[in-house]
Amino acid sequence: MSKNIGKVLFAICILLLKLEVFSQEKNNPDFKKPESNKAAELSFTIIKVANETWCYDILSNGKTIIHQTSIPGKSGIEGFKTKEQAILVANAIIEKINKGIKPPSISLEEMKLLGAL
Repeated sequence: MSKNIGKVLFAICILLLKLEVFSQEKNNPDFKKPESNKAAELSFTIIKVANETWCYDILSNGKTIIHQTSIPGKSGIEGFKTKEQAILVANAIIEKINKGIKPPSISLEEMKLLGAL
């Protein structure tokens, strides 16, 4: 008899969870069920910053998620000397995001290995 009670309680819990998801979908047009989430399309834009230097914005589905206006981990307000250096680092950050590395930080040593410093 106790096995039947457990099964009934389990079924009630599942039903309540389904009702909660339905309620969230109905009341919030931006709500997305986990199974409907698709991988974000990541891209970057190179931006001109202080003293004719370069940095980047990282975008997810066209929306800015990182606005980097100076060299990461380095004091000061200047960016990279060339667009190419900014591109190398932006690509490295996107690669880290795609691998699930959070936060997708980058060290000065990593940027040196990339040839960005």
